[in-house]
Amino acid sequence: MKKMFLLFICGAALFLSSCWDERLLKELQLVYTVGYDVGENGEVDVTSVVPPLDPAIKNDTATFKTGHTLRDARYNADLNVSEHIDYSKLQVMLLEDELAKQDIYSFLDVLYRNSRNNLNARMAVVEGSASDILFQPVASQKSKSEYYSGLIESAELISVLPPVSLQTACTLMFDPGGDLYLPYVSYDKEMQRAEVKGLALFNEKKFTGKILDPSLSTLFTVMSNRQGDVMRFTRKYTENEEPEIANYMTVEPNSSDVSIKVKGESALTTYIKVKLKLNIVEYSPNHILAENKIPAIEKWWEKELEKDSEKMIQVLKSAKSDALGIGRRVSAFHPEQWDEKTWKDQYVDMPFEIDFEVKVVGTGIID
Repeated sequence: MKKMFLLFICGAALFLSSCWDERLLKELQLVYTVGYDVGENGEVDVTSVVPPLDPAIKNDTATFKTGHTLRDARYNADLNVSEHIDYSKLQVMLLEDELAKQDIYSFLDVLYRNSRNNLNARMAVVEGSASDILFQPVASQKSKSEYYSGLIESAELISVLPPVSLQTACTLMFDPGGDLYLPYVSYDKEMQRAEVKGLALFNEKKFTGKILDPSLSTLFTVMSNRQGDVMRFTRKYTENEEPEIANYMTVEPNSSDVSIKVKGESALTTYIKVKLKLNIVEYSPNHILAENKIPAIEKWWEKELEKDSEKMIQVLKSAKSDALGIGRRVSAFHPEQWDEKTWKDQYVDMPFEIDFEVKVVGTGIID
């Protein structure tokens, strides 16, 4: 019986697969950050930043190669390293602003074709050359390989940016009722650090050159229900206080409720209703409660946020960027009015009515 059992085990072992797809880390050069630029004669420049294999070495290494396609450039980069360059652990991809004004899917297609690629990687548009930025020094406690992904994640945490991954970007690029948006990043040579300048707006698959600055992109994250763990608004509330800092008020919303509806028959109008509960976290003049100033503060914030939201909508319209996905609602609830070919012209002319309802629920002071 024992012999039969051993023969069965040996026979079954013949049908077991071996580790045919194993990849040893010592044979790979993992890329965490990559930058794409427009090269000469329509080629593409690829800059890959990798952490050192030896922990004793603190500086990252970078390769810069040109190719007719991304795979061609990657192949050329492999000719300069002793290990095989691997992008399966990619954390962030930076796109030159001029490159982003082209159809960016052509530069992303290779990433979607390989099942090993990390579709949770972040993307960003950079001011100027992505290669120049990646070769610049970074005064940070993190290595350059991890710095840019951390920079974007930090802006997402404070609600300046909505989270956008490679997977999210693919969905937005092919959505006829919405448009793509990506972080917009620049480099400050004096500080030796990068800076998030706002949100880059796309029309279909092309960067429009328009951005929402951080104050407006924060409102965008509210309206798109994609805010992070922290959100702050700072505005000038008074004019005559001394010192000047006493004129400013900072608030933190602790909850929000957003409703976006498209109504109408022959002519459509978008109605946006936002309910915010705010905590006043910084405002030096006291006696807010004692002097019953809360109702006036609530009304002031409602008007201020409505005014800024109207600015945000105008920037979106000037870019013909339907980043809020208004077209998605038109196609779903007003199909007789929906025409994918003419939607952007209809969107630019569509009226928006924005209403904020603000409730102050905390002052953070002993009055």
